[in-house]
Amino acid sequence: MDYSMSYAPVANATVVRVALAIGAYLDLDIEHVDFTQAFLNASLAEELYVSLPPGALSLPPGKAWRLLRALYGTIQAPRAWHLEIKQHTNAWGFQDAWFEGTVYIKQEADGTYMMLVLYIDDLLIFHNNKVKSEEFKDYLSQKYKLTDEGDLKWHLGIRYACDCENKVIYCDQETAINKLLEKQGFSWCNPKHTPMTPGVHLTADDCPAEVDEVRAKWYQEVVG
Repeated sequence: MDYSMSYAPVANATVVRVALAIGAYLDLDIEHVDFTQAFLNASLAEELYVSLPPGALSLPPGKAWRLLRALYGTIQAPRAWHLEIKQHTNAWGFQDAWFEGTVYIKQEADGTYMMLVLYIDDLLIFHNNKVKSEEFKDYLSQKYKLTDEGDLKWHLGIRYACDCENKVIYCDQETAINKLLEKQGFSWCNPKHTPMTPGVHLTADDCPAEVDEVRAKWYQEVVG
């Protein structure tokens, strides 16, 4: 395998927010598609062999299984999936956005505008033509196993609500925050506007001499 060719672009939070702002400004419908086990859909161009897991059928000495599809955990899997889905978006007339490797745009003479934002196995479809959007989703469903989530309501733990009349999209993480509070035993606490007691002055002398790894991990999980 070529370990130097493993890079695959992933849409970050800024890209998603900018795309949502464009969608709100242009009054586009936003739909959400979730690919099932996305990486397993990607073909591997390299020759890659794996040993059999314990309990599997035995092979003759000197034999191994050759992977034809990417597996989760193989270093090439993200890139292979990116190239796989890119092939089909391009075949359907989408052009790669020059400013971002996970955004694909399609404009037609009849005024149809579509934009895709891909985050690994989550695809956001922005469009102003419901018929063309359904045709595209049908095309993808013939290639991959997927779930059509319909209008965007949840994405990466964030809840969305669209105010089309005012061209505004609201988002919040209330559910995720409540789950975190309950898990850490803070569900009884009242909300505050500041993250700590006002007026407290911390210095280097307040830092512990040795780091408690368990407590540090807990703190990192709480603050995100």
